[in-house]
Amino acid sequence: MRVLLANKFFFPGAGSETVFFQTRDLLQEHGHEVVDFATQDERNVPSPHASFFAPHRGYDRGRAGDALASIYSLGARRALRRLLADVGPPDVAHLHNIYHQLSLSIVDELRAQRIPVVLTVHDSKPVCPSYSIYTEGAPCRRCVDGSVVNAVRHRCIRDSRAASAVAAVEGGLSRVRRTYRRMDTLVVPSRFMAAVLERGGLGGHISVVPNFYEAPDASNGAQRTDPYFLFVGRLDERKGVPVLLDAFRRYGGPAALKVIGTGPLEPLVRAAGAQVLGARAADETLQEIAGAAALIVPSSSEENCPMTVLEARSQRTPVIGSNHGGTPELVDHGVDGLLFTPGSAEELVERMRMLSEQPGLGDELAARGLERLRSEHSKARYYSGLMDAYATARARSEARAARPRSAPAAGPRRGESGP
Repeated sequence: MRVLLANKFFFPGAGSETVFFQTRDLLQEHGHEVVDFATQDERNVPSPHASFFAPHRGYDRGRAGDALASIYSLGARRALRRLLADVGPPDVAHLHNIYHQLSLSIVDELRAQRIPVVLTVHDSKPVCPSYSIYTEGAPCRRCVDGSVVNAVRHRCIRDSRAASAVAAVEGGLSRVRRTYRRMDTLVVPSRFMAAVLERGGLGGHISVVPNFYEAPDASNGAQRTDPYFLFVGRLDERKGVPVLLDAFRRYGGPAALKVIGTGPLEPLVRAAGAQVLGARAADETLQEIAGAAALIVPSSSEENCPMTVLEARSQRTPVIGSNHGGTPELVDHGVDGLLFTPGSAEELVERMRMLSEQPGLGDELAARGLERLRSEHSKARYYSGLMDAYATARARSEARAARPRSAPAAGPRRGESGP
């Protein structure tokens, strides 16, 4: 099978890029031909299709042309057309994080060429202009249930009305044009995100396929001679950093706190006495995870399927996570990890003390977590789910192509009637 894989970045980065490159490797391992499509960037890893990549756009200078292209990029659509003319039509197009730098314009090109379209939904972007269903310090459903104008009212993008307006226009246009409804299959890694999309009117063509992470054949864990708790992520409010710091102040030892990541709250993290490691490569991050007494995922926003949880399990490291979003689908409290009420520093510090005072508890939780990783997040299970999603997308595309053009389109669904 020939599969077009599209992602705006073609270099290692956030969790969505991790999933993208894992999927690419997995498809190639199974003998499928993979055609890459992304944006040009000096950080890109090699690709035989790099000469066809769309022009680079940074969106950090506030230029009007870049703002318009973030809504609908004619340059990206033309670049994709040139690529398909060179390699031929794929059997399916699998899109990942395409927003803004590539934009939803490429969906129009794929549909024009009658290519089945699959989108992996790494976040809530299809129903929330700010990606996060979170604003003003709390989870939010304003745009999911109503108008994307709410993103402007609440300055959801970088606390800027201008940036929020651009995102709202893009979100409103996708609703008016029913772009996500015109995709053949939406692959989501959690039942939580599937429910959010359904609430926003995008039900009916969703496949839940949890992310995978390959665990080592033999892993005894690292020697934890100098105990520390670890946080990995952006240093901002949404990721729960204030709650983490509050809990660490109350904790009082003996374990230290290490932080991998950068962000606006870095001065507060340093002031709290945490060791800030900054950005780290994937292998370095795994080494730090392996040595931790626990990985803490304290997100105040609702995570979809946090890859850091799977990474921790692969290294026999227990997890403490917020009990909302997709995290409780990964962690069964007291069985293979620990959960706490979102925003509750009191409960978080209690969980930290449990692991400090009961040395064997962390090992037990981590061992069960590793077993669950191997059973529920294996490569074989992910590949099977992906192939089912591809087959469904191809069948829907073929049925659509066979439908008379005069056939009436489906009526509008809640959340898609307009901006």
